[in-house]
Amino acid sequence: MAICGIVVRLGQETAVHADALARLGQIPGLSLGAPTGLKVPAVLDTPSAEEDRAGLERIAALQGIEGVDLVCVHYDDDTGADALGEVGP
Repeated sequence: MAICGIVVRLGQETAVHADALARLGQIPGLSLGAPTGLKVPAVLDTPSAEEDRAGLERIAALQGIEGVDLVCVHYDDDTGADALGEVGP
């Protein structure tokens, strides 16, 4: 299992924020926190690192999303730990 703590950055165009937040709410495994300005804290919880990567790419591709900042990643085991591009010690 892979769990990512992220910050979703909304774009400047406020007219699309509601739609972007609604689309984010439809992504499996994504839990959203309360928006603060143009930033939305979130957790993406998926069965694998590969699915986390796909979820992050899906989020970043949404209209109204400026970007996604990765805050932390946790893996329940070592399978696929390199899929998000982690660098060893």
